Amino acid sequence: MAFEYYLKHFNRGRPFILAGHSQGSLHGAFLLKKYIDGKELQHRLVAAYLPGMPLPLDSFNTLRPCLHPEDLECINSWATYAPNTKTSWNFEGCIMVNPLSWTTNQNHVKAKENPGGTLWDFKLRPRLIDAQIQDNALRVHKPKHPFAWLIRMKNYHVADLNFFYISIRNNARLRVQTWWKEKK
Repeated sequence: MAFEYYLKHFNRGRPFILAGHSQGSLHGAFLLKKYIDGKELQHRLVAAYLPGMPLPLDSFNTLRPCLHPEDLECINSWATYAPNTKTSWNFEGCIMVNPLSWTTNQNHVKAKENPGGTLWDFKLRPRLIDAQIQDNALRVHKPKHPFAWLIRMKNYHVADLNFFYISIRNNARLRVQTWWKEKK
């Protein structure tokens, strides 16, 4: 398996981040359960970023959702939908973290607090979109850009990462710095 090969040949005892999206999130959850959850390797897990699919809280023994931006050995997951939209999956009882606040609370985070996301053209756009956990999903309003009126979708699965690109990058950096301070 690729993860075993990575650990044996490249990791050299260092901390690591596990990341995936959609089907990759399911693969990431498998790796968490098989190799990390409650095992020695868990102490080297900085955090997991696994949005786009339901990850039930009760499927892990010791791993929990990240509750604060600097938490370690935890899981971040979310599924992005427009307000008042029926979700494609049942996310009740699943990990749901807001990728703008890095908490599980239901506080609305305004678009002006989003450091930047991308759309189809991959240009970084600060203040692209807001976010709020509500009704077992991450709820967002249409992205703020000149052609937003063309967007008809209510399920933003394809943009789970894009909308929050800079926030994810900044948070991963913060968690790695925290890991080195706490675990060194």
